[in-house]
Amino acid sequence: MFNIHIFFVILATIILIIFAELQKLRKITWILIIACTGYILLNIGPNTSKEIIEQSNNEEVLEQIGSIELEPSNVIENTENEVSKIKSTAISTTGIETDTLVMSINSLQIATEIVDREPMGAARLFLNDIEQLYCYTSVNNPFEENTVVHHWYFNNIEYFNYPMAIRESDNWRCWSVITIRPQLTGDWMVTVTDTLGNILAQTEFTILETEE
Repeated sequence: MFNIHIFFVILATIILIIFAELQKLRKITWILIIACTGYILLNIGPNTSKEIIEQSNNEEVLEQIGSIELEPSNVIENTENEVSKIKSTAISTTGIETDTLVMSINSLQIATEIVDREPMGAARLFLNDIEQLYCYTSVNNPFEENTVVHHWYFNNIEYFNYPMAIRESDNWRCWSVITIRPQLTGDWMVTVTDTLGNILAQTEFTILETEE
């Protein structure tokens, strides 16, 4: 590309050529012409090539920058889609859209006997002249199979425990029984748990000594 340095070189060459012609120095004139032409060609050619190379490099850099800018946006979009899928999966598996299944106790009673699968003589106070006591439990169990455990406590010490397998039902009836001896007077408690020890229900009762 033409620049100010070439202009001054040409101007100086013209002045020197005029001076040489006035002095009739033709050889000097041709030397000046050749030198000036060579200088112009050497400076115009490389500059043009340099500008073309720089332009090409700039275009390549811009293309690379464009690629770099596009990639993160795609990654973010894909990430958001994956997060959305994960959230949707979490909602469908955490029971938000459906009721949570939980085993619960409908009824817990201490009775003196069981007749036709129903408790009889249920109370909180008993005399030690009875032969047996039953812990009757009605369980709402939404699972195909499950287990409840009756823990009998006498004066805050576990006296007896009895696990019972149950099936799916909204009113599964089951019971455990202990034999009462005269010396077992005092405070009692029965706790119903699952197999992990989670308390589902509990009841307290007392056995009194018979007055003679």
